[in-house]
Amino acid sequence: MKDMNYFEVLGFSIRFGIDDDELEERYMKLQEQFHPDKATTAQERRAFLSMSLSVNTAYRNLKDIFSRARHILQLKGVDMAHYSSSRMCNLLEDMLNDNLEMEKIHDIDSLKIFIKEKKEEKINVLSCMARAFEEDDIDLFAVYTAHFNYLTNILSLSDKKQSLLSISSD
Repeated sequence: MKDMNYFEVLGFSIRFGIDDDELEERYMKLQEQFHPDKATTAQERRAFLSMSLSVNTAYRNLKDIFSRARHILQLKGVDMAHYSSSRMCNLLEDMLNDNLEMEKIHDIDSLKIFIKEKKEEKINVLSCMARAFEEDDIDLFAVYTAHFNYLTNILSLSDKKQSLLSISSD
């Protein structure tokens, strides 16, 4: 399934911006069309099960912004696991600085400010991802995709730290 084009499975052109309602509608229509209970033969049932699995996989990957972006990059021949560019080096430096900053935070108010800043940054990065895709700047799209993933992860860590700080302050 790694070579599957999730956009094709759900009838979309390759694009970064997908309307959630349209994605849901296409998913439901295809799931209804290829429901295994509608098969009349064992061979058709196997084909419907396979198609249903493909539809589920495509839906799950296109629904998640990072998975969708990573899939676009795969379709364009970019492997994020081995991707490197000078822009990526700048991002790595920013990531290191953010992690050091978060380690120094020991009070809930400072952490809330950090979280607010990272959420705003994530919204901005999402806009930049869309613009880079529209301009077909795959290098920049890859960097913003990595940045978006990083922000998702640091926000998750920040939420955990916030929970710990809340518990220790009680």
